[in-house]
Amino acid sequence: IALAEELAAGDEYFHIPSETTVAYVGEHYWLRTRMPDNWAYGTSPSEDGMQLMIGRDPETESFSSDLITFVEKEAFDHWPAKHAASWAADAYRDWEVSYMQSEGVDLGRYELQDISQGETIVGGKTLYTLQYRQHLANPDGNDLLVHAHLYLYFPDTYESTRRFYWIHYQHLCEEGEQEHLLMEIVDSLLSALSTDMDKAPRQSSVTWSSLDGTYVAINALGEERTYFFSNDAERKCFGFSIDNIWATINVPGSFVGPNGIDAVTVELVGAFELTGYPGEDLLERLINGKRELLQYEAAGEVEILETRNVDDVFPGARRVLYEVPYEALPGLTATSTMSFYVADVATGWATLVHASRNMKSGDDDLAKALLGSIRLSDDHNCFRDEISELLR
Repeated sequence: IALAEELAAGDEYFHIPSETTVAYVGEHYWLRTRMPDNWAYGTSPSEDGMQLMIGRDPETESFSSDLITFVEKEAFDHWPAKHAASWAADAYRDWEVSYMQSEGVDLGRYELQDISQGETIVGGKTLYTLQYRQHLANPDGNDLLVHAHLYLYFPDTYESTRRFYWIHYQHLCEEGEQEHLLMEIVDSLLSALSTDMDKAPRQSSVTWSSLDGTYVAINALGEERTYFFSNDAERKCFGFSIDNIWATINVPGSFVGPNGIDAVTVELVGAFELTGYPGEDLLERLINGKRELLQYEAAGEVEILETRNVDDVFPGARRVLYEVPYEALPGLTATSTMSFYVADVATGWATLVHASRNMKSGDDDLAKALLGSIRLSDDHNCFRDEISELLR
């Protein structure tokens, strides 16, 4: 709500303070809170279902990183049919320690130190805790320490649903580095966690913002589609939409399918960004520019295998197939193919779309739907009213 109000009351172009609004609505839980601007948001599949991951990038002065993971779990099948949450918490924590011992300590992967269990109350919720440290020997020097805090939350519905919540916070740093656990961040997330789906926000959103406010990107979840909006450094307002079964990841304009394999990325590229690349027109320069960008992380020469017109996907669009070598194993190079769709969408502006299913080289129907949903605007409001409505 605060985000929508700020957007509606913004200056000439919408501006978001240098913070990230993490708003996530899962099947049985939801949360909405704010993170400092150097925290990133993402989701990924796990054996327990989709998990929410919130991380902080490593410091520039020294190595350290933070990761918070939320996932919904179910009671183990061998647990008694009826048991108290406190019993389940003890049983699960004992299993967790046993698992780390057998799969980590006994195999020489790390040492386990300073194990403790307890209870705490955050935001009116009783949480069962497990704290420990993992010491990882580094053959190159500078051994690593993982400071870990596990929280187990059993809502009032646990007895009937047998569902509980696993919230794990880890801080990774080099041995000897001053520990600076960001527990206030963890507390804010735990306080925001709710299993009352009747009170869940109608939409969820993820925002990115540059420190100077010149770049903002927003995902807004509507009834059936997720709407992406952004402005770039040149203040070109850009948007597209995708079926909301696609999950957001921490890359603006990118989504992953329910199977964790299907992938979508849509980018808007201006002519001013392509002046250094060869080509007789904007699309040729974009095609060659993408090849050079792929080249940075490739293990060999990236080749353009095919370029063909796909007017049935979008008028004047081209589909480009790249062959990208990568290091499969030390000393062994393999290749993969990647396809992109490029199209002129306005004078001096083109889009670059990656749309693949089941790791195939491209999906024309998916690309057609994405390109057909693209909108551009030079209006100074930059879709502000629509965004405010979606984020309300």
